[in-house]
Amino acid sequence: MTHSEQIHADLAAGQAALNRLSKTQTRRLPKQERAAKKVLEEARFMIGHPKLEPLIDLEQVSQAQKTLFAHAKMQSKVVDPRKKRDSFWGSLGVNLVIVALGFVVFVAYFR
Repeated sequence: MTHSEQIHADLAAGQAALNRLSKTQTRRLPKQERAAKKVLEEARFMIGHPKLEPLIDLEQVSQAQKTLFAHAKMQSKVVDPRKKRDSFWGSLGVNLVIVALGFVVFVAYFR
C-alpha cells in the first residue's frame, strides 16, 4: 500500500468518528481532542494537494484518530442529562401515585 493509499484509508476510517463527535458533541471539545480534530482537518485539506500530500505525518494522524476514537467511545457511555432527568421525574410521578393510592386505601379502611 502506497503512502497516499494509506492516508486515504486512515482518513476514511476517522471520518465516522469525526461525524459522530460533531453530531453528539454540543459543547466544546477538550484541548487534546480539539488538537486531534485540527490535525485530521489539516490532513484532509492536504490530501487533495499533490505537493502537500507527502508532508502528512501518518504517525500524527493515527495518534489523532486514536484520541478521537477514545473520546467518542467515552462520550457514547455518558448518560444524556435530559434522559436522566426524564427518568427521575417519571419515577417520582409513579411513586407519588402509589403513595396517594396507599393513603386513600388507608383512609377508606379506617373510616
